[in-house]
Amino acid sequence: MTLPERSRGVVVIAPPFGRESRASRFALRRLAADLAAAGFGSVRYDHPGTGDSSGSLDDPEVGRAWVGAVGAAVTFARDLGAGPVAAVGMRMGATVLGVAAAESDLGLDALILWDPCASGRRFLREVGALEALRREGAGPRGDGSVESTDFLLDVAAVRSLGGLDLARAVGRRLAARVLVLVREDRTPAPEVTRLAESEGAELRAVPGQGPLLDVEPLAARLPLAALATSVEWLTEGRPTVSEVSRPQRRLSHLVADGEVRESVVRVGRRGLVAIVDEPARQPVRGPLVLFLNTANGDHSGPARLWVTLSRAWAARGLRCARFDLSGVGDSPRVYGDRLHVFYEPEWIDDVTDAVSAISALDPSEVVYVGLCSGVPLALDAARRLGAREVVAVNPPVGTDAAVAIMRLGLSRWPACRGLSRAWARFAYRARWKNALVFNAARRLLPMLGPDVMAEVARRGVALTVYASREDLETPSRLPLLRSVDRHRIAAPRGYAVELVEDLDHSMHTEAARRAVVARLESRLADAWIDKRAEALGPGGHHDDE
Repeated sequence: MTLPERSRGVVVIAPPFGRESRASRFALRRLAADLAAAGFGSVRYDHPGTGDSSGSLDDPEVGRAWVGAVGAAVTFARDLGAGPVAAVGMRMGATVLGVAAAESDLGLDALILWDPCASGRRFLREVGALEALRREGAGPRGDGSVESTDFLLDVAAVRSLGGLDLARAVGRRLAARVLVLVREDRTPAPEVTRLAESEGAELRAVPGQGPLLDVEPLAARLPLAALATSVEWLTEGRPTVSEVSRPQRRLSHLVADGEVRESVVRVGRRGLVAIVDEPARQPVRGPLVLFLNTANGDHSGPARLWVTLSRAWAARGLRCARFDLSGVGDSPRVYGDRLHVFYEPEWIDDVTDAVSAISALDPSEVVYVGLCSGVPLALDAARRLGAREVVAVNPPVGTDAAVAIMRLGLSRWPACRGLSRAWARFAYRARWKNALVFNAARRLLPMLGPDVMAEVARRGVALTVYASREDLETPSRLPLLRSVDRHRIAAPRGYAVELVEDLDHSMHTEAARRAVVARLESRLADAWIDKRAEALGPGGHHDDE
């Protein structure tokens, strides 16, 4: 939520769904910032069963839950007392807004439908077709369910979301003013055109949606024209209202059927956004479990996995946390106009700051679960603060290089910091070549640092690696080079390695997530809770008390 001191109104922002939500997160955050600069507050929310919201995509009435959430978000925005309420939705977010406004009088002052999907059914067909092209076995299934890199919808959920249809909104008064933004490179669906022809509505074609959504999320570019158009249109004729009082925000609430207390906190020197789950009806058992996602991936994890595990484990007695690195998700940006960043030296301090704040009594009483580029951060934090355990899922090629880049970026010498930035750019664009160069240089220049995994293991930290076989495959561009990190798998030095058959690198498949969850449950949740239970006597007291 963003609320300026003097407000022209509040804008509810409804996001897209799935892969499109990941790709557009930076754009919608930028929209909130631009609205704040223009004098508007904003409320961004996650659809039920996505992000940090409650609910599940397994709910057979998930589509109706999404529609109901719009009304709840509008009511919340109106209760802020900061002026008229408007709404902006992108893709499926626009579809849900249109359906909700057609079914109920939301009293919206203005409504922007940004590249709306004609219907949920059409959206899911498009997703299925694209996923089938991206990887084998994805897309529509024979039983009518749909799997993508970000969700698995059963038949009932497909039917429920598919029933969201903008045709219901045609001819209905959705708001005092309606703007429909469509792509300039595509002809809009007939339902969208008819909606834009309604009284009080207008249609505008804007560029930039292709570079935002038709590419890999890490290659997405900000749709600056659409952002500017939205802010200018909402600002037209809207005077600034009087100064508003800031409401008391509820930062803690119960989830998982009341078994878990979930709190949103600010941690570290940069005020990072962190979410902590802890048991609501029983004492905390075992160490803090901290989840670290991929670079540029927010705190929810792949397909919302960190949210699911945090709540499930907290219900069993573990304290769990997830947070956004600086410049990622909802944490403050420190990188100017750069949209995607990699191997940032500030992230090393982010992790140690977050751990020290959340686990203030003993930062070494932490179990790190890291995925891909979250692994180097977990390893370096364990090296600096100590840890009970590190679980590394698919460490990136050149883990040592990533840590060295970030350490170099913390140097007090400007030339070293500049070298770190240049090296990071090269490392992202040519990962295999960079890793090969680094591993060769490490043998000649010991100052670059030792094998980070072996170093952590030598410090007495339990280290387990779950690796995907696809990470060991020969890159087509370099037919003579196998993974330079293969030595970690073939001859681990003081830590355990397991090759997981169903695992893909980023855990995009449901089978991969199930395989990893089963191992994490056995390795962490079951083990730590059992250990704690053995140490406690009857009534939850230590045997020696």
